[in-house]
Amino acid sequence: MIKILIAEDEQIEREFIANIVKTSQPEILLLQAENGEEALRLYQEHQPEIVFLDINMPVYNGLEVLQRIRAISGTASKVFILTAYDYFSYAQEAIHLGVEEFLLKPAEAQKIAAVLSSAVEKLKHERNHRQQTSRLVERYHHLRPLMEQDCISMILSGAKEDELLEQLKLLNIHFVSGCCFLLDPLADQEIEDICRMAEDIGFSCLACQIDRSTILYVLAGFSMEKEDVRAIEQMIKSRAGIGARAGTIENELPALHQSYFHALNAACAQEEPDDDERFCQIWVQKLFEAGASEEDELLRQTVHGYVLALLYRKHGEPEEVSAMYGHVADMLCKKINAEEHEEFMQAQEIAAGINFSVPAKEAELRMTLALMRSLKLWRLMRYQRLDHMTRKAVEYIKANYQHQISLHDVAESLQISDSHLSRLLSKSNRGFSDLLNEYRIQQAKHQIRNGEMIKQVADQCGFRSQSYFTQIFRKFVGMSPKEYRDLFIQ
Repeated sequence: MIKILIAEDEQIEREFIANIVKTSQPEILLLQAENGEEALRLYQEHQPEIVFLDINMPVYNGLEVLQRIRAISGTASKVFILTAYDYFSYAQEAIHLGVEEFLLKPAEAQKIAAVLSSAVEKLKHERNHRQQTSRLVERYHHLRPLMEQDCISMILSGAKEDELLEQLKLLNIHFVSGCCFLLDPLADQEIEDICRMAEDIGFSCLACQIDRSTILYVLAGFSMEKEDVRAIEQMIKSRAGIGARAGTIENELPALHQSYFHALNAACAQEEPDDDERFCQIWVQKLFEAGASEEDELLRQTVHGYVLALLYRKHGEPEEVSAMYGHVADMLCKKINAEEHEEFMQAQEIAAGINFSVPAKEAELRMTLALMRSLKLWRLMRYQRLDHMTRKAVEYIKANYQHQISLHDVAESLQISDSHLSRLLSKSNRGFSDLLNEYRIQQAKHQIRNGEMIKQVADQCGFRSQSYFTQIFRKFVGMSPKEYRDLFIQ
């Protein structure tokens, strides 16, 4: 509903204008004031969109009221000045303050109705324009995170400079230099706050969450210095309470992906052993454990973590990356083949078709997919080897491993004899105890990786004592629970 204020000290004139307003615009809220002080109070309370102001009023004259109205809400209201005299100086000041029209009294009813109708139409048009603009702004803010993610993906995949410039133009970002920062996962609001703080000191930001980390590109329309990078690192730490691993400052758009790679190097710098062979042994064990588990997310994280660590370790050099990737693949295949008692997997299959000379991000993707495909195939093969009744037995174990269960309990649930179940299980080269303990240890490893106490893990996984748990864990994993924990928790 449109609100209209009439400020006129002469009652007859005020009522005359009020009647015209009510007749021509019946669906409005009408406010009336008989002096400048009352006019200001009503304006502050109701913020009317249209105001009729008499020049000569008690307390505050019309121009004084107009000055205060403009101080309160700028030019949001349509203001008409009413006066019995054609004062040029008043007209000049009124025009300066942005009035719609200067009306001489006694004003004609037709004239008042006409200017009022015009003002109402303008207000409706402006309101529609604001709503459309608001919707566009809202849509832009909704799409911007997706646009930023697309832009980061283009940077990391080595897109051409003209393509990147076009994308940055859409985001209203002028590029002269930039730096990549890798952060731990953050809530959307924290990312927005960090970007806003960086923008407040003259930078532009691109941010997205990829692979359980936050990638933040800070871009500038000037040449960034090391002091700028340190200031941003400190700002991130003060806002989010976490450290940021900074890449290099790059002054060319096509080189921005190198900043990400160097940030990745900084993130991995203190997490891996110096000796290459020890590095390979640790990752072979992690990859084997992830492949043998039934956790897809663990498999994805482990494989991707290995590939990133490898790229960092060999600085993205294609020949060195290829050699170490092949060596780990060979060690992993030998371990899997020994577990399965057959030549199930060959290292050449894991590395087949990978071009290590492509940009680092593309090589990262190809290595990750190839290794995940091979490990998922091994997992599928292991499951398919089991016959229907054995699978039922395994399902019973999975549902009840936390309790003290026996071969007889499983056989009774399947409605077969103990000896029959024992013969079925022997065909998979694993007896009941091995199947039970294997699954218990698998669940125990998951809990240990999540940081749970070893004694608590032993209780929750159905082991009668911590010493017995340690004995069985060492048998299946080749190390103690504590040693295994140290592999994953620094």
